Amino acid sequence: EVSPLPMFAVGYKDLIFLEGPKLGANLLNVEGPGPGDYLRAGPLLNYRFGRDQGDNDALRGLGDVDGSVEAGAFVEYGIRGFTVGATALQDVSDGHGGLTVEFQGGYSHQFDEHWFVQAGVSATWADDDYVQSYFGINASQALRSGYRQYSPEAGFKDVGLSAALGYALTENWSVTGRVGYSRLLGDAADSPIVDQEGSANAYEAGVFVGYRF
Repeated sequence: EVSPLPMFAVGYKDLIFLEGPKLGANLLNVEGPGPGDYLRAGPLLNYRFGRDQGDNDALRGLGDVDGSVEAGAFVEYGIRGFTVGATALQDVSDGHGGLTVEFQGGYSHQFDEHWFVQAGVSATWADDDYVQSYFGINASQALRSGYRQYSPEAGFKDVGLSAALGYALTENWSVTGRVGYSRLLGDAADSPIVDQEGSANAYEAGVFVGYRF
């Protein structure tokens, strides 16, 4: 499907940041010996949008998964354009009720004052509650949906790759093209919802116009 995706990012004194649905604080913020080298860590709040059974025919009878307010922490280390990091988030509302840990790695390079490139990899681990909410099928859901009953267990649920190429039109305006691929793994990929009606593979592409002020 094609849809607009407005995004925004706001920071205050390199301490507090708001990036889309994520609100965090760099309680640890150490600059490295080289230009652009750093170590950052701190608390994080995130809102994860839910899932409506009316979004797709394959979800009918499974009920809705409410949106979740998640709390956790992050750590990120950058050196010479490369970054590695991890983010752990636990649902503290009444949504999926689970815990996820995402591991990320990336590289960015500025060719000149206009052109820049970015690439990233990621992998996400999820606990029993999370995978049951999104990929499991309990007895009543099986009766309503026609799927067999399914109880997935904790483990790595996906891996992903992304690449982006951007061009700065002016000091404030930029245009970026991005492509991405992700694949479900383990019990998430083996869910009847995915195996019978969906796909373990997902592709995305987008063009973004950005303004920095």
